[in-house]
Amino acid sequence: MNVPSHLQIRFKRISLALHTNHGGAHAAVNSSRSKSATPRQSTVRPAGSKPVDKFIDGPVHVSIWQNNGSKGAFRTASFELRYKNDQEQWQTGRSYSASNLKHLESAAREARSRIEAWQQAIAPTPHALT
Repeated sequence: MNVPSHLQIRFKRISLALHTNHGGAHAAVNSSRSKSATPRQSTVRPAGSKPVDKFIDGPVHVSIWQNNGSKGAFRTASFELRYKNDQEQWQTGRSYSASNLKHLESAAREARSRIEAWQQAIAPTPHALT
């Protein structure tokens, strides 16, 4: 399906960050075109670092990264649209048509689920605090 470019929603970069904030989960979706009310933690990764998890939803490829910040470890998700050009070479895009947005939405939900499951797994249990 060929969607006119004026109907496509464009994001330069999408970042989904989930971290524990005062005992509760907090999510922020940030675009380089918009300002978020939530302060971002530094996500500088060492050269050669690899994602802790990866998965694909249609043409959307997702990588989940583990980072360390002033409040401890946290995970973020990055999203890429993969497609083949006219020469059948793989390309990476960050502009999502209406049909690709469905995959992006599903991928973001799955990324959030995986990050929240990790948060619960590392959270101290109530009896471990006593």
